[in-house]
Amino acid sequence: MGIYKLRDKFLLNVFRMSDGLFARATGQDAFPIFPSAPNEFFAKVAGISISFVRDSNGSVTGLVLHQNGDRAAAKLSLSELPPELRETALAGATLGDYVGKYRFNFGVLDVALASDHLEAQLTGQPPFPIFASAKDKFFYKVVDAQLDFERDAVGRVVAVVLHQNGRDMRAPRMTTQR
Repeated sequence: MGIYKLRDKFLLNVFRMSDGLFARATGQDAFPIFPSAPNEFFAKVAGISISFVRDSNGSVTGLVLHQNGDRAAAKLSLSELPPELRETALAGATLGDYVGKYRFNFGVLDVALASDHLEAQLTGQPPFPIFASAKDKFFYKVVDAQLDFERDAVGRVVAVVLHQNGRDMRAPRMTTQR
């Protein structure tokens, strides 16, 4: 059990839930894993298997994810874990700065003010609330994704960067600034 770094910003969390062992990769749903041998587990989805690596004392120090090749991943220590995102309140006027449409190469992100909070809707998806962790930084609670808004030299929001599944995708603003 623990959190393993597969590549920059892409983690695999292995944890117990109920009577089973589960794994969840950054931005993915959790899936059960089943033992096949000592230190060897498999999933019934996506051709995934996992080999745990132990040190001479028997402590798990990493794993190898077997899926479309082998990827070794070191187990993160508590000091290496990414900080948990915490919600912070922003003034209503500041929230208005982010309202607009942003064009990705795969669709448009529409950010709207809904009462006292922001919602973001990607083409073909329902709108979901986004929560500020700092000025210009937001996160989703329904999926592991963050939004960082960029400002120009005079302070206007000009773009957003979506951080999801280990990728950073930038979208320039389409609408006119308020």
